[in-house]
Amino acid sequence: ITNDSHGLFNTYRLNSNIYLINIINVAFKKMYDMLTNKYDISKLGECICQFTLIYLRDYQEFLAHPLYQNYIVPVIKEIETNYPKDITVQSLANKVYVTPQYLNRLFKRFLGCGTYQYLTNYRLSKAKELLVNRTHLAISQISFLVGIMIQAILSQCLKEQWDAPHSSFANYIVDKSFAYAKTL
Repeated sequence: ITNDSHGLFNTYRLNSNIYLINIINVAFKKMYDMLTNKYDISKLGECICQFTLIYLRDYQEFLAHPLYQNYIVPVIKEIETNYPKDITVQSLANKVYVTPQYLNRLFKRFLGCGTYQYLTNYRLSKAKELLVNRTHLAISQISFLVGIMIQAILSQCLKEQWDAPHSSFANYIVDKSFAYAKTL
């Protein structure tokens, strides 16, 4: 796979592109049919290989698309560089010389979410990293460090996503990881 220095693969994976979901649905339906003897089970490996090749081809085409390269990539770089600052969709659109509405449509087309939602998700992921890796920081400090100026908003977002208060978020992650490891 091509250069992943911008976290583009993670962005693509996390934002659940609708087209990718359709590919996965078709692949899993075909695998299910094979497992329920509608097809020869010996073809299961071939089906998985075909799915992987289709996914990689589409992923490379996705990254090479001119609209993605000209508008989405520079905005993602701007978000990753300046997320702690006061960023607006308007300022991001101005960086790539388009309207906020058009930028939002492009984000929805390529990443499955709007520009503001992408920015918020990115800030939340940084907040989670800080909560886990720097447990000595207060939520108000973390909120400021990730560009969410109102501490209550960060707390509410974290609670909604994990149904766990920020004070126990690190423990929550460790507990979930341990529980998952036990199932392996």
